[in-house]
Amino acid sequence: ETRLTVFYFSAVCSDVIAFASQLSYAEFHKQTSFLSKINTYPQLCQRAKRIGYDITQVVYRGYHASESTQQLQDAAIETRTQRRLNTEIEEEKAKLSSFKLGKELNRTAKSKLRALYLDFVR
Repeated sequence: ETRLTVFYFSAVCSDVIAFASQLSYAEFHKQTSFLSKINTYPQLCQRAKRIGYDITQVVYRGYHASESTQQLQDAAIETRTQRRLNTEIEEEKAKLSSFKLGKELNRTAKSKLRALYLDFVR
C-alpha cells in the first residue's frame, strides 16, 4: 500500500509540475480550477491504467505556501503591479506630450499660413 501511495503521489506531482511550469504565479492562481479536472492528470491516469486502476475524479483542495514564501510572492506581485502602473503613467505622459506637440505644430502651421496669406494679399 505504501508503494501504491508513492506511485500515485509521484504521478500527481509530475502532472502538477507539467501544468504549473507553463504558467506564471498569477496565472497559476487564476487557473487552479483546472487542478480539479481529470484531464489535467494524464500521467496519473495512464500509470493507474497500467496497474489496473481507473481514476475517475481528482479534487484540488487549495494552495498554501509557507509564510516566508507567501511574503516573497506578495512582494513580487506588488513590485510587478507598481512597475505596470509606472509604465502606464509614463505612456499617458508620452501621449499627452505628443498631443500637445501636435496641437502646437498645428497652431504654428496655421500662423505661418495666415502670415503667407496676408503677405500674398498685400
